[in-house]
Amino acid sequence: QKSFSQLANLLTSQTSFFTEMYLTPQYRSPMLVIWVGSFGGALHAPVTSFFYLAVGASEHDIGVIGALQSLSSLLLSPVYGHVADNYGYYHVYGLSTTLCSVGCLVRGLAGDVKGLYTGAIILGLGGAQAWSLALGYLSTHTPPNRKSEVVSGFIVQVQLLGLLGKMMFTPLDWSLRGFGGDRSDDADGGDLWRWRIEMGICTVFCFYGLIALVGSGGAMQEADRIMIRNKQISRKASSVTTANNDLERGVHESPSLASITRAESLKNGNRSAFSLSMAVLLCQSTATTI
Repeated sequence: QKSFSQLANLLTSQTSFFTEMYLTPQYRSPMLVIWVGSFGGALHAPVTSFFYLAVGASEHDIGVIGALQSLSSLLLSPVYGHVADNYGYYHVYGLSTTLCSVGCLVRGLAGDVKGLYTGAIILGLGGAQAWSLALGYLSTHTPPNRKSEVVSGFIVQVQLLGLLGKMMFTPLDWSLRGFGGDRSDDADGGDLWRWRIEMGICTVFCFYGLIALVGSGGAMQEADRIMIRNKQISRKASSVTTANNDLERGVHESPSLASITRAESLKNGNRSAFSLSMAVLLCQSTATTI
C-alpha cells in the first residue's frame, strides 16, 4: 500500500514537471532534445555489444571504443562549458545535437572497427555533452528556490525514459524480424542489418531534437541574451566596486621590497611544486603503462 502510494506520488509529480517544462517556452526546446535523446539512445542498449562483435570488434576493441568516447567527452567538456557560460547555451546545444545525429549514423553504418572508433569519438564530442548542457541550462535559468526540484526532476525523467527505451527494444526487434530480419541463410544469420537499424535509429531521434531546437528555440536564445546581459552588468559593477575599494586602501602607495620578494618566492615555489607534481604524475603514468 505504501509503495503503491509513493509510486503514484512520483508519477503525479513527474507528470506535473513534464507539463510545466513543455508549456514553458524557454524550457521546451532543450527538454525535447533530452526526452527524445534519452529514449532513442536507450533503444539499442541490449544489442550494442553483439553489433560490435558482428562488425569485427574484439573484447579489447569494445573497451577502447568506450574509452575513446569518454576521453573525447572529457576533453571537450570544459570548452562547451566556457562557451555556454560566456556566449549562451543555444549554439553549443545545437552543435552537440548535430554531432549526436552524425555519430549515431556513422556508428550504425560502420563496416569495420575504425568506423566504430570514429562514431565513438563523434558521439563523445557531441552527443555525450547534451545532457550536461541541458542540466546546466536548467540550473542557470531556474530560480534558486526551485533548483533542487528541477534538477531531481530532470534526472528522474532521463532515467525513466532510458528504462522505457530499453523496454521498447523487444517490440522494435520483433517488428524488424517480421520484415525479414531473421534470415538464417545469410552469412551473418540476418542479424547484422537489423542491428544496424537498431544502432542507427538514435540518428532519427537526435535529428528530431535538432529540428525542435531550430524551430522553436527563440525563447531559449532570448533567455541566453538576458543571461549574458546580466553577467556583463554584474562584471561592470564588480569592477567599479573593486576600483573603489583599491582607492580606499591606498593602492597608489608602492609595495615594499620585502613584500615583492616574498611574492616572487611564493610564485617560484608554486611553479616548482606544480612542476614536481606533473613529473610525479608522468612517472606514475609511465610506470602504469609499462
